Amino acid sequence: MRATGRLRALLIAVLLSGSGSVFAADTLAGLLEAARQQQLAMHPYWRALLHHEPASISGEMRSTVRSPDFFASADGHQDARAELAATLAAFFSATDSEQAARCRWPARFRWLDEQLGLSAAPQADCDAYRDWRRALAVTRVTLVFPSAYLNNPASMFGHTLLRLDSDQQGGALLAHAVNFAAMTEDEQGAVYAWKGLAGGYVGRFGLFPYYDKVREYGRIDNRDIWEYPLQLDEAQIERLLAHLWELRDVDFDYYFLRQNCAWQLLALLQVADPAWQLTDGFDYWAIPADTLQAMHARTGVVEPAVYRPALASLLQAAEARLPPAQVALVEALATSGTDPSGLASLPADEQARLLTLAHDLRYYRQRSRDRDAVTDHDSRQDPVRDQLLAMRSQLAVVSPSAGGDRPVPPADPLQGHDAARVMVGVAGAAEGHALQLRLRPAYHDLLDNPAGHTAQAQIEFLDIGLRWESASGNLQLSDLTLFDLQAVTPRTQWMRPVSWQLAAGLRRRAAAGDREDAQGDLGVYLRGGPGLAWQVSEQWLGFGFVLLDADLNRGLHADHQAGAGLEIGLLGNVLPRWRLHLRLGNFDYPAGAQGHQRYGQLDQQWQLRRNLALRLGLRVEDRSEFAATTPSLSLLRYF
Repeated sequence: MRATGRLRALLIAVLLSGSGSVFAADTLAGLLEAARQQQLAMHPYWRALLHHEPASISGEMRSTVRSPDFFASADGHQDARAELAATLAAFFSATDSEQAARCRWPARFRWLDEQLGLSAAPQADCDAYRDWRRALAVTRVTLVFPSAYLNNPASMFGHTLLRLDSDQQGGALLAHAVNFAAMTEDEQGAVYAWKGLAGGYVGRFGLFPYYDKVREYGRIDNRDIWEYPLQLDEAQIERLLAHLWELRDVDFDYYFLRQNCAWQLLALLQVADPAWQLTDGFDYWAIPADTLQAMHARTGVVEPAVYRPALASLLQAAEARLPPAQVALVEALATSGTDPSGLASLPADEQARLLTLAHDLRYYRQRSRDRDAVTDHDSRQDPVRDQLLAMRSQLAVVSPSAGGDRPVPPADPLQGHDAARVMVGVAGAAEGHALQLRLRPAYHDLLDNPAGHTAQAQIEFLDIGLRWESASGNLQLSDLTLFDLQAVTPRTQWMRPVSWQLAAGLRRRAAAGDREDAQGDLGVYLRGGPGLAWQVSEQWLGFGFVLLDADLNRGLHADHQAGAGLEIGLLGNVLPRWRLHLRLGNFDYPAGAQGHQRYGQLDQQWQLRRNLALRLGLRVEDRSEFAATTPSLSLLRYF
């Protein structure tokens, strides 16, 4: 049998090599037979190099790479054996040095050489790869996590990228960033969201100056950035860079939920070490915060983070520390650019600090009004910013920018709860009680422990609830939240964000005349609107919203209902692990099935551990159909 396998490998080698060299074909045949005996085509590392992953439905292995040039075999996207044989044959093919297969696929060559020994393969200089590698001069790798950004669906859960550090650089900002992103051609809105969910885009790795990414995330999107140095040795860095070279201009599948920036970055990082299988466990969705946790838990190479606050965070910290008179002075400078009474009387270094803050505040407001029109090197003239810079230049002192008022770093994202959550609880009912089960794949609500997450933001998707009534013995779907997004951001004299809510899904609302415990028919709802929030105290946030609320298809017939109302409330921490959320609402429904809804809801949550919590709720409700008081108690487990 061994001789038969050797003969078969020799015939395959002759057909694949096409070199006419019996020696090369015989050598290749021996390598193919050795690869077969070692089952290298099934090795997880070879699969990682090809980006082969099991399909979600069939389970068959297929590559997430779309570019055919990435493969040596026409069937390489789905046949790891054919790709290994074709790759080995390509290594033994005589060709121009720069076009040699070992220059195109240095990571493949490196690993197969370690497994089989490829000393007999033709030599190649690979000048382009060597020059690229020398120019990067990478000595360290840093994993970068910009926090969530609610105004972009693709960045709603945060983002991850890599920074390639070098001892030859003049600082981290001059390093190169490795970023994976969808090629969206600047499409926005519903088309952008749908194509991102349905795989209508391709994704691609790219190298960018890191300072461009810091400007984009920290100054344009106002997202805090966390930088995690990785403890990678020289061999791991070399494997990572060799594979990154193989991925130049290579198109990948791209899906918002799973094959996104976070998942693809794990797929790239696991090439650094054959023992890592980082993408395992992310079968349906991959959230950047979860992939960060996975990288930390499975490799142990993630060092403590370096916090790089966003411009908005810097300004908030500065405003909180300045006396009221100086807060008003900076506001006047940012508005008019003129020297108000009181600036000239301050020491020169204090003047410089306040002028810098006024310039940054002016820039922040321009960005808030028009995210696309203004850049750090704005070609359009802004007289106020120009005047502030001129005034600052006349002061012969060196002062920090808004960074001189750096905020206290919030909790590291690694300390945050996991994204998925199951909630098991009991609630009151008119007769007996009701058992409730909820499952939420992602991500965070206002009562969840905010440590490690974007403060005052709620991002929930596909939250499904089941309810069992003890009196009737019925088990039914109580509601399904497609998405529930809330930004409850406090306003100050400098910062004037508009808070907002938007939610849609399925819910039950009883018809007029039903009992108070009736759950009603399941129908589609849409709810949302703008609001304002203020910091009542250091721990408490007060808010108010004007909301539209509509049941678009109650009971799958023409019994619609639409109206509007007000919701006010209070949100904050009683104690560090004890969080409270109070809401009072008043809604009227003049359209469709007319009616009203008045409610008060008090929810409290105790964080027992990072991924375990207890929630107590009380809802008092008066609707056209009935009035009810419903207490509830639930245990929450995050995973």
